[in-house]
Amino acid sequence: MKSFACLLLATALPLAAAAQTVPPDSAAIYKHQLGLTASPVLDGFFRNNRALPVGLLYKRQTKPNQALRARLVGQYSRRDSTDFLGTLPGSVTYEWSAMLFGGYEWQQSLGRHTSWYYGAELGSGWGQAKSRDVREVPNQFGPGKYAYESRYVINRWQVQARPFVGLMLHASARVRVFAEAALVARYERRRYNLTNTVLRQNTDGTLVNGYAFYTGNTFQMQLRPVQLVGVSYLF
Repeated sequence: MKSFACLLLATALPLAAAAQTVPPDSAAIYKHQLGLTASPVLDGFFRNNRALPVGLLYKRQTKPNQALRARLVGQYSRRDSTDFLGTLPGSVTYEWSAMLFGGYEWQQSLGRHTSWYYGAELGSGWGQAKSRDVREVPNQFGPGKYAYESRYVINRWQVQARPFVGLMLHASARVRVFAEAALVARYERRRYNLTNTVLRQNTDGTLVNGYAFYTGNTFQMQLRPVQLVGVSYLF
């Protein structure tokens, strides 16, 4: 009986010691992180943040201080105006975009409730803007006015590279609040399609149509002190 008790004690002691070395409810035991993000614009804060780019962020810890990350970001906006001087509508503009990013980050502790991290990510996406503008203008070819309608469609494709640095607040054992700054290098290709229709209110009532398209390429580098803010949950 004595030997059996000693055997139990010898087995239990290493297990108890191992249990004490496991950090209680810490980030090290959570492999996944899921969050929501928003990307505010500092310039014209109240005017330009009515339709923020918002997204989903997923991280998977590969090591206690390193993580793979993926982000899906989307944006949609609609603007319209009314021609109060006449019965014709004014302008209506729709715009949407979606981008997917993948990257890697390294994390460093600053204390019990804060940490900072840095890394880089690559992304690609597609967007489109549509506009319709109808108004009345003075008729240069006779008395009265004529209706003028303009439509355009802009298709955009872009790729981005972003080195980033972020600050994270450990609001609880599972909740993180964070903000990131980034240096954005972006290449964008655009195709513009423009259609004009004019109904002249003169003797022959001529209907004039015009169509044009062209493409443009841009490369831009921009430092964004607040690339995104967000909150995430560890599990």
